[in-house]
Amino acid sequence: MTLAVLLLLTGLTALGGYIWFTEWAKDAEFDAALLPTATAMPTILDRYGNEMEYAADDYIAPSDIPEVVKGAFVALDDRRFYSHKGYDVKAMLRALVRNVTSGGMVEGASTITQQLVKNTHLSSERTLKRKLNEIAIAMKIEENYSKDEILAMYLSVIYFGAGAYGINQASRVYFGCSPDRLTAAQAATLAGILKNPARYSPKNSIKRATERRDLVLDVMCREGYLTEEERDAAKKEKMRLAEESGTRDDRAAQYVAAAVDEVCKLLGMTEYRLQNSGLTVMTAYDPEHQKR
Repeated sequence: MTLAVLLLLTGLTALGGYIWFTEWAKDAEFDAALLPTATAMPTILDRYGNEMEYAADDYIAPSDIPEVVKGAFVALDDRRFYSHKGYDVKAMLRALVRNVTSGGMVEGASTITQQLVKNTHLSSERTLKRKLNEIAIAMKIEENYSKDEILAMYLSVIYFGAGAYGINQASRVYFGCSPDRLTAAQAATLAGILKNPARYSPKNSIKRATERRDLVLDVMCREGYLTEEERDAAKKEKMRLAEESGTRDDRAAQYVAAAVDEVCKLLGMTEYRLQNSGLTVMTAYDPEHQKR
Protein backbone atom coordinates (compact mmCIF):
# COMPACT_ATOMS: atom_id res chain seq x y z
CA MET A 1 0.00 0.00 0.00
CA THR A 2 2.82 2.39 0.95
CA LEU A 3 4.69 1.61 -2.28
CA ALA A 4 1.53 2.16 -4.34
CA VAL A 5 0.93 5.54 -2.68
CA LEU A 6 4.55 6.59 -3.24
CA LEU A 7 4.37 5.57 -6.90
CA LEU A 8 1.11 7.48 -7.30
CA LEU A 9 2.54 10.61 -5.68
CA THR A 10 5.70 10.36 -7.79
CA GLY A 11 3.63 10.01 -10.94
CA LEU A 12 1.39 12.95 -10.05
CA THR A 13 4.44 15.09 -9.23
CA ALA A 14 6.08 14.19 -12.53
CA LEU A 15 2.88 14.94 -14.44
CA GLY A 16 2.46 18.27 -12.68
CA GLY A 17 6.06 19.16 -13.41
CA TYR A 18 5.65 18.27 -17.07
CA ILE A 19 2.48 20.35 -17.42
CA TRP A 20 4.16 23.32 -15.70
CA PHE A 21 7.24 23.04 -17.92
CA THR A 22 5.32 22.82 -21.19
CA GLU A 23 3.39 25.98 -20.27
CA TRP A 24 6.55 27.78 -19.13
CA ALA A 25 8.44 26.71 -22.27
CA LYS A 26 5.89 28.43 -24.51
CA ASP A 27 7.46 31.77 -23.57
CA ALA A 28 10.98 30.66 -24.51
CA GLU A 29 12.58 32.57 -27.38
CA PHE A 30 15.54 31.93 -29.63
CA ASP A 31 17.56 34.43 -31.64
CA ALA A 32 17.68 33.31 -35.27
CA ALA A 33 20.67 35.62 -35.85
CA LEU A 34 22.73 33.49 -33.48
CA LEU A 35 22.16 30.38 -35.59
CA PRO A 36 24.54 29.60 -38.47
CA THR A 37 21.92 29.65 -41.22
CA ALA A 38 23.63 32.09 -43.64
CA THR A 39 20.24 33.09 -45.05
CA ALA A 40 21.21 36.68 -45.93
CA MET A 41 24.93 36.83 -46.65
CA PRO A 42 26.56 40.26 -46.66
CA THR A 43 27.88 41.74 -49.90
CA ILE A 44 31.56 42.73 -49.72
CA LEU A 45 32.65 45.38 -52.24
CA ASP A 46 36.09 46.62 -53.25
CA ARG A 47 36.81 50.34 -53.67
CA TYR A 48 35.40 50.28 -57.21
CA GLY A 49 32.11 48.66 -56.20
CA ASN A 50 33.01 45.20 -57.49
CA GLU A 51 31.78 42.30 -55.36
CA MET A 52 34.44 40.26 -53.57
CA GLU A 53 34.03 36.58 -52.79
CA TYR A 54 32.92 35.80 -49.26
CA ALA A 55 32.08 32.22 -48.37
CA ALA A 56 30.60 31.17 -45.04
CA ASP A 57 33.29 28.62 -44.34
CA ASP A 58 31.78 27.87 -40.95
CA TYR A 59 28.39 27.03 -42.44
CA ILE A 60 27.31 23.95 -44.37
CA ALA A 61 24.01 23.82 -46.25
CA PRO A 62 21.70 20.86 -45.54
CA SER A 63 21.89 19.80 -49.19
CA ASP A 64 25.68 19.51 -48.96
CA ILE A 65 25.65 16.89 -46.18
CA PRO A 66 26.02 13.34 -47.58
CA GLU A 67 23.99 10.51 -46.06
CA VAL A 68 27.08 8.82 -44.65
CA VAL A 69 27.89 11.96 -42.63
CA LYS A 70 24.32 12.24 -41.35
CA GLY A 71 24.43 8.59 -40.34
CA ALA A 72 27.72 8.90 -38.44
CA PHE A 73 26.64 11.83 -36.25
CA VAL A 74 23.01 10.82 -35.70
CA ALA A 75 23.87 7.19 -34.90
CA LEU A 76 26.49 8.19 -32.35
CA ASP A 77 25.12 11.39 -30.81
CA ASP A 78 21.33 11.20 -31.04
CA ARG A 79 19.84 8.05 -32.56
CA ARG A 80 16.25 9.25 -32.07
CA PHE A 81 17.06 12.63 -33.65
CA TYR A 82 14.54 12.27 -36.47
CA SER A 83 11.67 11.35 -34.15
CA HIS A 84 12.01 13.53 -31.02
CA LYS A 85 10.92 17.16 -30.64
CA GLY A 86 14.16 18.60 -29.33
CA TYR A 87 14.60 16.50 -26.20
CA ASP A 88 14.76 12.74 -25.62
CA VAL A 89 12.93 11.52 -22.52
CA LYS A 90 14.25 7.96 -22.88
CA ALA A 91 17.83 9.22 -23.02
CA MET A 92 17.23 11.44 -19.98
CA LEU A 93 15.90 8.53 -17.92
CA ARG A 94 18.74 6.26 -19.02
CA ALA A 95 21.34 8.90 -18.14
CA LEU A 96 19.65 9.53 -14.78
CA VAL A 97 19.81 5.85 -13.85
CA ARG A 98 23.44 5.50 -14.93
CA ASN A 99 24.54 8.66 -13.12
CA VAL A 100 22.72 7.67 -9.90
CA THR A 101 24.10 4.12 -9.90
CA SER A 102 27.63 5.29 -10.66
CA GLY A 103 27.58 8.14 -8.14
CA GLY A 104 28.64 10.78 -10.65
CA MET A 105 28.12 12.33 -14.08
CA VAL A 106 29.10 9.57 -16.52
CA GLU A 107 26.47 10.10 -19.21
CA GLY A 108 24.63 13.08 -20.67
CA ALA A 109 21.32 13.16 -22.50
CA SER A 110 21.57 16.24 -24.69
CA THR A 111 20.09 15.88 -28.15
CA ILE A 112 21.71 17.36 -31.25
CA THR A 113 19.22 20.24 -31.04
CA GLN A 114 20.12 20.88 -27.40
CA GLN A 115 23.82 20.87 -28.25
CA LEU A 116 23.13 23.42 -30.98
CA VAL A 117 21.41 25.63 -28.39
CA LYS A 118 24.27 25.14 -25.94
CA ASN A 119 26.81 26.25 -28.55
CA THR A 120 24.90 29.29 -29.80
CA HIS A 121 22.62 30.65 -27.06
CA LEU A 122 23.68 29.66 -23.56
CA SER A 123 26.67 29.57 -21.23
CA SER A 124 28.28 26.32 -20.13
CA GLU A 125 27.18 26.58 -16.49
CA ARG A 126 25.57 23.43 -15.06
CA THR A 127 22.34 24.53 -13.40
CA LEU A 128 18.79 23.26 -13.60
CA LYS A 129 17.54 26.63 -14.89
CA ARG A 130 20.07 26.64 -17.75
CA LYS A 131 19.14 23.05 -18.65
CA LEU A 132 15.43 23.88 -18.71
CA ASN A 133 16.16 26.92 -20.90
CA GLU A 134 18.18 24.69 -23.19
CA ILE A 135 15.30 22.24 -23.62
CA ALA A 136 12.73 25.03 -24.07
CA ILE A 137 14.76 26.79 -26.78
CA ALA A 138 15.45 23.44 -28.45
CA MET A 139 11.69 22.84 -28.66
CA LYS A 140 11.21 26.24 -30.31
CA ILE A 141 13.95 25.58 -32.85
CA GLU A 142 12.36 22.23 -33.70
CA GLU A 143 9.11 24.07 -34.45
CA ASN A 144 10.81 26.47 -36.85
CA TYR A 145 13.42 24.40 -38.71
CA SER A 146 13.53 21.02 -40.40
CA LYS A 147 15.65 18.20 -38.98
CA ASP A 148 18.19 18.50 -41.79
CA GLU A 149 18.48 22.26 -41.19
CA ILE A 150 19.09 21.65 -37.48
CA LEU A 151 21.70 18.99 -38.22
CA ALA A 152 23.44 21.34 -40.66
CA MET A 153 23.54 24.12 -38.07
CA TYR A 154 24.89 21.71 -35.46
CA LEU A 155 27.63 20.50 -37.80
CA SER A 156 28.53 24.14 -38.49
CA VAL A 157 29.32 25.10 -34.89
CA ILE A 158 30.81 22.10 -33.09
CA TYR A 159 34.53 21.89 -32.28
CA PHE A 160 36.59 19.09 -33.81
CA GLY A 161 39.96 19.87 -32.28
CA ALA A 162 43.06 21.10 -34.16
CA GLY A 163 41.51 24.58 -34.33
CA ALA A 164 38.66 23.36 -36.56
CA TYR A 165 35.13 24.62 -35.89
CA GLY A 166 32.42 23.09 -38.06
CA ILE A 167 32.60 20.17 -40.43
CA ASN A 168 33.81 22.26 -43.39
CA GLN A 169 37.01 23.16 -41.57
CA ALA A 170 37.34 19.74 -39.96
CA SER A 171 37.09 17.91 -43.30
CA ARG A 172 39.78 20.14 -44.77
CA VAL A 173 42.08 20.13 -41.73
CA TYR A 174 42.02 16.37 -41.23
CA PHE A 175 41.46 14.95 -44.71
CA GLY A 176 42.03 17.79 -47.17
CA CYS A 177 38.57 17.59 -48.74
CA SER A 178 35.05 18.98 -48.51
CA PRO A 179 32.37 17.14 -46.49
CA ASP A 180 30.67 15.78 -49.62
CA ARG A 181 33.83 13.78 -50.42
CA LEU A 182 34.20 12.12 -47.01
CA THR A 183 34.23 8.33 -46.92
CA ALA A 184 32.31 6.38 -44.29
CA ALA A 185 35.56 5.82 -42.38
CA GLN A 186 36.43 9.53 -42.45
CA ALA A 187 32.91 10.57 -41.40
CA ALA A 188 33.08 8.09 -38.50
CA THR A 189 36.48 9.49 -37.50
CA LEU A 190 35.12 13.05 -37.33
CA ALA A 191 32.04 11.95 -35.39
CA GLY A 192 34.25 10.07 -32.95
CA ILE A 193 36.38 13.13 -32.21
CA LEU A 194 33.55 15.12 -30.58
CA LYS A 195 33.44 13.29 -27.24
CA ASN A 196 37.02 14.33 -26.48
CA PRO A 197 38.86 16.24 -29.26
CA ALA A 198 42.19 16.19 -27.44
CA ARG A 199 42.06 12.41 -26.96
CA TYR A 200 40.45 11.22 -30.20
CA SER A 201 41.93 13.63 -32.75
CA PRO A 202 44.01 11.59 -35.23
CA LYS A 203 46.55 14.41 -35.18
CA ASN A 204 47.25 13.47 -31.55
CA SER A 205 46.95 9.68 -31.75
CA ILE A 206 46.24 7.60 -34.86
CA LYS A 207 45.78 4.51 -32.67
CA ARG A 208 43.12 6.01 -30.40
CA ALA A 209 41.39 7.72 -33.34
CA THR A 210 41.26 4.43 -35.26
CA GLU A 211 39.83 2.53 -32.29
CA ARG A 212 37.21 5.24 -31.81
CA ARG A 213 36.41 5.27 -35.55
CA ASP A 214 35.81 1.53 -35.55
CA LEU A 215 33.47 1.87 -32.59
CA VAL A 216 31.47 4.52 -34.47
CA LEU A 217 31.31 2.28 -37.54
CA ASP A 218 29.89 -0.51 -35.39
CA VAL A 219 27.20 1.86 -34.08
CA MET A 220 26.39 3.02 -37.63
CA CYS A 221 25.96 -0.61 -38.67
CA ARG A 222 23.80 -1.41 -35.66
CA GLU A 223 21.55 1.59 -36.36
CA GLY A 224 21.15 0.63 -40.02
CA TYR A 225 23.27 3.34 -41.66
CA LEU A 226 25.84 0.82 -42.95
CA THR A 227 25.66 -2.81 -43.99
CA GLU A 228 28.08 -5.25 -42.38
CA GLU A 229 30.05 -5.36 -45.64
CA GLU A 230 30.30 -1.55 -45.77
CA ARG A 231 31.36 -1.43 -42.13
CA ASP A 232 34.05 -4.07 -42.59
CA ALA A 233 35.40 -2.32 -45.68
CA ALA A 234 35.51 1.01 -43.85
CA LYS A 235 37.45 -0.54 -40.98
CA LYS A 236 40.12 -1.70 -43.43
CA GLU A 237 40.60 1.82 -44.80
CA LYS A 238 43.95 3.24 -43.78
CA MET A 239 43.73 6.59 -42.06
CA ARG A 240 45.53 9.15 -44.22
CA LEU A 241 45.61 12.69 -42.93
CA ALA A 242 45.96 15.85 -44.99
CA GLU A 243 49.39 17.42 -45.08
CA GLU A 244 49.89 20.74 -43.33
CA SER A 245 49.07 23.40 -45.91
CA GLY A 246 50.74 26.37 -44.24
CA THR A 247 49.56 29.96 -44.73
CA ARG A 248 47.00 30.45 -47.43
CA ASP A 249 48.40 32.73 -50.14
CA ASP A 250 45.13 34.37 -51.19
CA ARG A 251 45.44 38.05 -50.45
CA ALA A 252 41.85 38.90 -51.41
CA ALA A 253 40.49 36.20 -49.10
CA GLN A 254 42.73 37.39 -46.27
CA TYR A 255 41.54 40.97 -46.82
CA VAL A 256 37.87 39.93 -46.76
CA ALA A 257 38.43 37.91 -43.58
CA ALA A 258 40.04 40.94 -41.90
CA ALA A 259 37.24 43.22 -43.09
CA VAL A 260 34.55 40.85 -41.78
CA ASP A 261 36.32 40.66 -38.42
CA GLU A 262 36.45 44.48 -38.26
CA VAL A 263 32.76 44.81 -39.17
CA CYS A 264 31.77 42.39 -36.41
CA LYS A 265 33.79 44.33 -33.85
CA LEU A 266 32.48 47.72 -34.97
CA LEU A 267 28.84 46.63 -34.96
CA GLY A 268 29.11 44.33 -31.94
CA MET A 269 27.81 41.24 -33.70
CA THR A 270 28.89 37.67 -34.24
CA GLU A 271 29.82 36.45 -37.71
CA TYR A 272 26.68 34.27 -37.63
CA ARG A 273 24.59 37.43 -37.19
CA LEU A 274 26.49 39.13 -40.01
CA GLN A 275 25.74 36.17 -42.29
CA ASN A 276 22.04 36.78 -41.68
CA SER A 277 22.20 40.57 -41.99
CA GLY A 278 22.18 41.20 -45.73
CA LEU A 279 24.52 44.15 -45.12
CA THR A 280 26.64 45.74 -47.85
CA VAL A 281 30.22 46.28 -46.70
CA MET A 282 32.33 48.75 -48.68
CA THR A 283 36.09 48.37 -48.38
CA ALA A 284 39.19 50.16 -49.69
CA TYR A 285 40.52 47.04 -51.43
CA ASP A 286 42.28 47.85 -54.73
CA PRO A 287 43.14 44.72 -56.77
CA GLU A 288 45.96 46.35 -58.76
CA HIS A 289 47.60 47.96 -55.74
CA GLN A 290 47.30 44.69 -53.82
CA LYS A 291 48.89 42.80 -56.73
CA ARG A 292 51.86 45.18 -56.74
